[in-house]
Amino acid sequence: MDVLIGRWEMNASFEAGYFGPGTPPITGRGGRTTFEWLKGFLTQRFVNEHPAAPSGIAIIGAGTDPKTFEQHYYDSRGVARVYQMSLDGGPPHCSTSQRAARPAREAVWPAAGQPVTGKRRSS
Repeated sequence: MDVLIGRWEMNASFEAGYFGPGTPPITGRGGRTTFEWLKGFLTQRFVNEHPAAPSGIAIIGAGTDPKTFEQHYYDSRGVARVYQMSLDGGPPHCSTSQRAARPAREAVWPAAGQPVTGKRRSS
């Protein structure tokens, strides 16, 4: 997880309709995220300048299985989630499957120097 330590600039892209029927596609810059160690936990703070994108904090700690982690996520919309993360020899992988009414989300960290991508799944 040391590879995440530091301050990162973020860009976000949302497909047409993401924020409701008829809303246009949006690509925004102006987000920042910072990862820091805090006595055995990895903290993540993120700020987004786009009014529709949330800002928040997450705490990452050891999961119940080896090579797994849990991320407890809280944002400015009042959303709280728990993500499961794994390090299984491939790129780090982060996913959640909340209640059936909410799409699952996942992110994959690629090779060093490449951007992190995330997506929202409907299954």
